[in-house]
Amino acid sequence: MCRYVSPAVDVTQFIILCTDKSLRDQHYNDFLKIYYKSLSDHLASLGGNIDTDFPYNVFEAQLKRCGKMGLCIAVFAMPLMTSDPKDIPMMDDFADSYNNKNEIPNFVNEKNSTKYHERMGGIIRDIINYEYL
Repeated sequence: MCRYVSPAVDVTQFIILCTDKSLRDQHYNDFLKIYYKSLSDHLASLGGNIDTDFPYNVFEAQLKRCGKMGLCIAVFAMPLMTSDPKDIPMMDDFADSYNNKNEIPNFVNEKNSTKYHERMGGIIRDIINYEYL
C-alpha cells in the first residue's frame, strides 16, 4: 500500500482503523496535533519548514478533502479486523478458494457482527461529524 499521497490520507486511515469511537471522541484533535508536530519535526530535520511547506490550515483542508479515504479503507479492512484471527484464511488459501469465482467473501458473521457494526457505525458517524463526507 505504498503510495505518494497527502499525509492527511495516512493519518486519517491510521486513526480511523486503529481507534474506536470513544477514543476518537476524547482525543481525535490531540492525535492530529501530535501527528502534525511529528511531521513538522521530521520536515525540519530534512531542511523544510512546516509553516511554508505544509501549514496547518492546508493540512485541515486536506483532511476534509481526503478524510473519506478512512471510510473506504474501513469498508474493506474492518470485517477482517473484527474477526477472530483463526477465522481468517491464509492469503494463499484465500486466493485459491476465491480465484475465478466472481464473489467476495463475507467476513462479517455471527461471531463478529456486533463488534463490526459498532466499529463501522462509529466510523461513519465520525466521518460525517468531521465533515469528511
